[in-house]
Amino acid sequence: STVTIHGTVTGNVRAKEKVDIKSTGRVEGNLFTPRLVMADGAVVRGRVDTSNDQSDARKRTKLAIA
Repeated sequence: STVTIHGTVTGNVRAKEKVDIKSTGRVEGNLFTPRLVMADGAVVRGRVDTSNDQSDARKRTKLAIA
């Protein structure tokens, strides 16, 4: 339910509770989570969706890709 990122992640990340990106963390993809914590120096190259409805977020992603 919580994802903590210390290194590089390529692709989308989904968490039911929280995504925590540490200072050495880098995400190249979209984040779907109700809470996001980013340390100074962390990098995100993608979209951040903090809506609480994860299934709705997945539908929007599929539509955007199609």
